[in-house]
Amino acid sequence: MKRTLHSWDYRLLDTPKDIECPVMEVIGHDHEAPLLRGPGHISIKSPMSMQFVMHAEACDEGRAFQALMQAKANPYENLEQLRVFAIDYDGTRWNCGWANVQMGDITESRWRLSGEIQGIMTTVSGHGVSQNAGVEVMYDSKLNFPHPMPRKRGDPELGKDETPHAVTVDGVKLEFFNSPDKSRTLGVANVCSGFNHPFAENWISEPLNILLGQLIYPRLVARNMGNGTAQVSLRVVPEHVANHKISSILSEPAWADQKRFWELYGAIFSVVIQARDESGNPNFELNPLTHYYQELAQATTGSNWVLCMTLASVIEGVANLMFPIKDRASDIDVKKIESLKAHIEEWKEDMHLRQRMLDSLARTKTNGVVQSLRGLCKSGILDNSHLQTWQTVRNQVMHGRLVSPWSTQELELQLKNLIQLVHRLSEA
Repeated sequence: MKRTLHSWDYRLLDTPKDIECPVMEVIGHDHEAPLLRGPGHISIKSPMSMQFVMHAEACDEGRAFQALMQAKANPYENLEQLRVFAIDYDGTRWNCGWANVQMGDITESRWRLSGEIQGIMTTVSGHGVSQNAGVEVMYDSKLNFPHPMPRKRGDPELGKDETPHAVTVDGVKLEFFNSPDKSRTLGVANVCSGFNHPFAENWISEPLNILLGQLIYPRLVARNMGNGTAQVSLRVVPEHVANHKISSILSEPAWADQKRFWELYGAIFSVVIQARDESGNPNFELNPLTHYYQELAQATTGSNWVLCMTLASVIEGVANLMFPIKDRASDIDVKKIESLKAHIEEWKEDMHLRQRMLDSLARTKTNGVVQSLRGLCKSGILDNSHLQTWQTVRNQVMHGRLVSPWSTQELELQLKNLIQLVHRLSEA
């Protein structure tokens, strides 16, 4: 089957690489003429780093200088930032996105400009472009899927004889292939009404963060439009190797269970694609559960104190996802709360103390996280020992108490209980 990325992986993924460009432009606001224009190159130093360098001439030096200073003075105002476009010697036009443009030496009329960029994108058509509306994502490493993989005659263009890992969720069929040299993984899926651009390329990866316990982002992406065109983008990805024994939702015995792995992938994927923001729109940003697992993955390489704080916070965060505050009605009679509130309000001797009492009383109108988790203990989903450990550790680390910087029997047991509590909550 024709894949759009088959024409691009060998061109873009090997690093270091420079893309020489006879024409580069720095653009300000939409529909305005370029501020600066000249030759340069896009430098792809590694999967984690990409930058541009150009030697430009200003169409209007005063206007160009003012735009550069305005962007520098307002780094968090997107409309004040500058964009970089480039045309390489093959005629490919690259959108380099928003860039923090740095001004270097000015020699006669030439300005040396440079800056870090997060990715490059181009629109392609014609031969080599998939005719199916869908998404292709390529990871610049072989993802650690369960083994062994069943083998049979597969996609001839992949140059291998193996069946892809495949799962169908909510009408979306997702397939993952290893490259012939086993150094990369390709994920593909057709789009539909509930799984469409530009969300699909992010959603397909989110379950992998939770299952593999790593920061998983595609390096190369193709948005196939189904009309013979596609948008191809290369992105920078983080370099971080987490301790997956802590940050993966899968325990060691389940790690090799292929059926269990893809069942969980499907369950998480379904949650991700069905989630909506407060306005009822699909989420382009990470699902909160995925975000929690990414924070946990990064904390696994930190100190014991950082790990304990992160675990304690993730547990509370996941619990709040399961039991939103608005739904945690207290089992205390509201009339009794209001009656006691009236008595306290009549007491006038110490206004500061009175307010503290009223604030405490207000919190009794809803159950706290602990009460919600105790309910899961009663139903057998969680262990009481895990909950007790969380209460102890949370109260310590969140109030500035340090934990042992080295391994102790007590700390290892606490970490084990916290890790199990995170993953059991996430599966519940």
